[in-house]
Amino acid sequence: MNKIIIIIVLLFITYSTNYSQWKEYTIGGTITIGQFTINPVFRDIVYAAQHNQSWFYWSTNRGETWDSVHVFEQVKNFGANIKSIIVNPNNRNEILIAPTYEPSPICRSTDGGKTWKAVYEGAFVNSESMIYHPLQPNYVFAAINDVGQVNKRHGYVLRSTDSGITWDTVARVREQFEMDFTCGIDVNVKTGYIFVGGHGGKIIRSTDMGTTWSVVLKHDSGYTENKVPMIRFSKKNPDIGFATHRVPNEVRPAGGLWKTTDGGTTWNLLEKFANTSMWALDVLDVGNDIEVACANFGQYRKNTIIWHSNDAGNTWKELPKINYSYPFPDSIYPLEIETIKLTPRTTKYGKRSMFVVTSGLGLYSYEELLGDVALSDDESITDSDVRISITTQGEVQIRSKHEHLTNSFMVYDMLGREVVGNKILNGLMEETIPMPELTTGMYLFVVRTVHGNVSLPVIIDN
Repeated sequence: MNKIIIIIVLLFITYSTNYSQWKEYTIGGTITIGQFTINPVFRDIVYAAQHNQSWFYWSTNRGETWDSVHVFEQVKNFGANIKSIIVNPNNRNEILIAPTYEPSPICRSTDGGKTWKAVYEGAFVNSESMIYHPLQPNYVFAAINDVGQVNKRHGYVLRSTDSGITWDTVARVREQFEMDFTCGIDVNVKTGYIFVGGHGGKIIRSTDMGTTWSVVLKHDSGYTENKVPMIRFSKKNPDIGFATHRVPNEVRPAGGLWKTTDGGTTWNLLEKFANTSMWALDVLDVGNDIEVACANFGQYRKNTIIWHSNDAGNTWKELPKINYSYPFPDSIYPLEIETIKLTPRTTKYGKRSMFVVTSGLGLYSYEELLGDVALSDDESITDSDVRISITTQGEVQIRSKHEHLTNSFMVYDMLGREVVGNKILNGLMEETIPMPELTTGMYLFVVRTVHGNVSLPVIIDN
């Protein structure tokens, strides 16, 4: 009979942001990456799009090797850059992509990116503008725009109730809110409210799954390109969220970084970033801390700055500039940071990364080593939603406060090697699975959730 010992220790995650230098990522040494995202559950799986092309790439080993497909060969009217890539957190094979700048369809794949079908015709997005609703996984929202002159565009919010197969329009933002176009989108996981940013420095909010909308932020500079490109909420503390505000600096001092501490009802401009034109943004929960990264929209390449905070935006560190080679050295074309992805720390890799996608100049990353890690004084490490425990019958029990929060179960040994991998869970509020057959030793049981990873250290004594 196996003896199972649950380790009782305290979790300390100490880390520093002593980032080294930027590393450029290409595919095959030559292909410039124009968009990039990470599977929300299986973090080894990453997705990329070629800059200024309709090639879609995916990797199951964090970019060591890639598979690809030319979307245009399957969807003939898809000829634009891929701007937004989202993955269903409950089905890793279901992916949606949306274009930018040109009239092209939103496309959907149900086999991990190998084949594609058009599901909505004739739109483009300005940012990472689609999202699967974390509390209602069949619902997808997209902030899109039609095609026309800049001051004659019409922005819309689309909603799908069948995982992106069909769509209906739930907001016409030009007519309803005097927003010429839409940009960023996010969902508060505590309330389920949807937030969309756009023209006029505005954020609109829906409290009823997209049926009705109202303005919660308005900060108009009087310039057409005044917009809110990205919105991000913390998942563990959803009262806290951030939104970038872009106004080209050559027009007038404006823009900045907004923060909410009441779940998105009110927004305050952070003094540090007042009059700074901002675009890219990401937020990541690390232990009890909220990590934030953002970047300005520099008119000149030398002015582009990336900032990083470990404490929910209370203090900031300016990161070293990206050392890149622009094809036209005398150009004043701005180095725009379009996308930032903060990746969780994992015992499997022993390090974590910050990825950024630049405008036409590819994908770059910083990496840092993990700090010292000890484990918890509770019988299981928990976040606010999910708990792992061992029953008296020797089974693994996983309890959640809500449905659809848990994704998969894995086991690692203390060297970080995966010994039981990718057991898909049903997303129920309570699930019990048989104890894995393990040899004597110490292991880490991990449940991957929509909020990150929850883990339980266990000793098996056969």
